Amino acid sequence: MAHALMPTLANAAHPPMELIETEQHPRALIKFAMDSSENEMPDKKPIELPMSRFAEPECSYEVHLDSADGPLVDRKITIGEQLFHRWECGYGAELNKEPSPFKNSSDNSLYCMMVHSCTISSGNQSDQSGQRKHRRRNRRQNEFVVLEIMDEFGCSIYTNITPEIHYIGDLRAVLEVQAFALDYDQPAVFFKCNVRLLLKINGRCRRPNCIKK
Repeated sequence: MAHALMPTLANAAHPPMELIETEQHPRALIKFAMDSSENEMPDKKPIELPMSRFAEPECSYEVHLDSADGPLVDRKITIGEQLFHRWECGYGAELNKEPSPFKNSSDNSLYCMMVHSCTISSGNQSDQSGQRKHRRRNRRQNEFVVLEIMDEFGCSIYTNITPEIHYIGDLRAVLEVQAFALDYDQPAVFFKCNVRLLLKINGRCRRPNCIKK
């Protein structure tokens, strides 16, 4: 959860302020240091101002057929079919409006999203959290392959298989791929990505730019 101090000063001629923040108390304390020529103020407890909390967006992930606005995948897929992986973040009701991800958006969010560290495997990765890229397991022992296709910066490792992720505004992302299999005898492919929310600086997203290979 992100926090920010939001004191309101009605007059810019106020004397200097001392800002005190502690991890134990999630509030900020402000004390005015009065000039000696001014009337003295009793040194009592500092004025306490509440800390404003910024809500974090909620994110969703879907896979669509034929286009980013196409039908959701709810059946077996044939190799070569066009798939659109879609990530979208929003605040409560905004996430359920289902706007077209290809429409330009003027996001006023404090955050922008970055999809990164994507892997594909021929088996469920939920129980294999320690797997690294290119780690191949022996098929005779009923084991499987895990392959990293997007690095920690959200850039494609194999652009001939998975192109770069396309971002629309701050909180929407689409990856267009053709369905493929890792092994002939294991046609199911498990796709896993991480989503990171980056705090924007001066209204600009700090998402890395991937270099075209």
